[in-house]
Amino acid sequence: MNIPVILAVIELITLNTIDGRQVQINPKQVTKLQSGLSAGDPGKLVVDEIHCIIHFTDGSFSSVVENCDTVRALMERVK
Repeated sequence: MNIPVILAVIELITLNTIDGRQVQINPKQVTKLQSGLSAGDPGKLVVDEIHCIIHFTDGSFSSVVENCDTVRALMERVK
């Protein structure tokens, strides 16, 4: 008897946090990309080195040094 095999492939992209760690994210779980506010913006909540905040379906987020255009391009590559 042949049992069908189902393969699930998850393609992750690697990004960098402000402290030099690498994080891998699943682009299919991203709900929003938010650019870091520039230094002169009132109510700025992130440091200047954060260029993109990535929001996920579970409500969590990750702040990375890559800008949102770079993150978006990497996400498009794995689609």
